[in-house]
Amino acid sequence: MNDNHPVLQAMLLDLRELRSRYAADPCDFNRYQLARQEARVGQVRPDLLMGV
Repeated sequence: MNDNHPVLQAMLLDLRELRSRYAADPCDFNRYQLARQEARVGQVRPDLLMGV
């Protein structure tokens, strides 16, 4: 999937939002949501999570 693909961009936007939500409120629910989104992005583009 290309870097400028709209679905990938939406997934990365959700990932950034979940990271900021977890940073503001590190509860189990936010951690779970963040881990799930990271897994989704990792399935599509694992190279994007290497530097995280």
